[in-house]
Amino acid sequence: MSFTNLPVVVNEVADLGRAFRAAGFRLYLVGGVVRDLWLDTPLDNIDIDLTTDATPADTKRIVADLADAVWTQGERFGTIGCRINDRDIEVTTHREEVYEASSRKPSVQFSTAISADLSRRDFTVNAMAVELPDGELVDPFDGVGDLAEGVLRTPIGAMQSFSDDPLRMLRAARFIARYDMIPTDELVVAMTDLAHRISIVAVERVRDEFDKLLATADPGPGFHLLASSGVLAQMMPGVSKVLVSGENAPLKVLQGTDSNDPIGRLAALAWFDLVGDHIEPTVDGGQTWARQRRYSADEGKQIGRIIGGTATLGKAVGDDPNLRRWAAGIGRDRNRSMLLAELLNEAHPNADLRKVIDQASAGLHRLAQTEDLDDYSMPFGGERVMKILGIESGRVVGEVLEAFREYRFDHGPLTEADALAIVETFRDPQQNLTTES
Repeated sequence: MSFTNLPVVVNEVADLGRAFRAAGFRLYLVGGVVRDLWLDTPLDNIDIDLTTDATPADTKRIVADLADAVWTQGERFGTIGCRINDRDIEVTTHREEVYEASSRKPSVQFSTAISADLSRRDFTVNAMAVELPDGELVDPFDGVGDLAEGVLRTPIGAMQSFSDDPLRMLRAARFIARYDMIPTDELVVAMTDLAHRISIVAVERVRDEFDKLLATADPGPGFHLLASSGVLAQMMPGVSKVLVSGENAPLKVLQGTDSNDPIGRLAALAWFDLVGDHIEPTVDGGQTWARQRRYSADEGKQIGRIIGGTATLGKAVGDDPNLRRWAAGIGRDRNRSMLLAELLNEAHPNADLRKVIDQASAGLHRLAQTEDLDDYSMPFGGERVMKILGIESGRVVGEVLEAFREYRFDHGPLTEADALAIVETFRDPQQNLTTES
């Protein structure tokens, strides 16, 4: 790993660097872009972030002649956005931050010193800058050395850094998992001592950081750090109890799910969090778990169906009606339910569960050869039922539609002739009703 692609990026924004210099200011590539360039991350995956000693007003004036577009939504925080050569770029005035003990929202003050700006970054590997247009590295905390050695540490004391912004503790877990880094003892001690402060972070911010951790190929090392430090117990006590006990089943199951399937991984976490906290893993339980963590209603439904389907998989064996009812209840999430069951069995082999999985899998495959297990639509609905029977909307219509559903579960796809025959069984023999022509 090196800065092989650094000249390419420097050249892309060199004119901007020269413009700032001509105006009497300095401009730097900063943060993640510098880290990613050292890691030889593909250029199309790199976001360009810049920092300057110019004020936002000066930045707007300087970029105006070079940019195709300029936006100022972040101006009060020192950030001016612009589009140059089809690339979105953000330029932020150097900042210093002062935190309140009860909040992770800092009071932002602008600074003229790059060193002050870099000292407020979360980790040394993000506290690097490259001055433009010359491409000179500014690395006061030896971030390059830490990248080379795979060490994760903070630019300032970890206790102060994590107390200032507890969300950095979750970022630490993500960086360890994504970049295969080892945290310093100081960092681990600080996380352990300050685990309780994660409670001041908005649930939505915690959710977003967890999602990033789950998107890594192997989130296991990150979860181990969160569990051993006590941070995980503040957010997912059931999962934490399982991991702290020395049981790695949650991580084995996570590794077996696709990192590109966040819902599948969340469902696995929900399963262990509920079970570890002695709560039955049901559809409703999964939805509640997701709602508490601010996932959308649709995401919650998917998570609920996945864990509910796994928990009730035994109901899918025995006969075709049972299998159809289970498949209809879980819907398009049934493959994820089956996968979760498989992974749970791999983590803790169980002969009874193995038999249930095999029988359900064989039954689903067999039924799928002759019917669409995602299609439980009916030939017609309540309006036609009312027309045929000459009745108004009411209890009888509901009973007819329920009979349609039961027929679908018991016998398979319902034809129009089948539906008409069912409707006739509800006709009142005491009335002289005319059937539909």
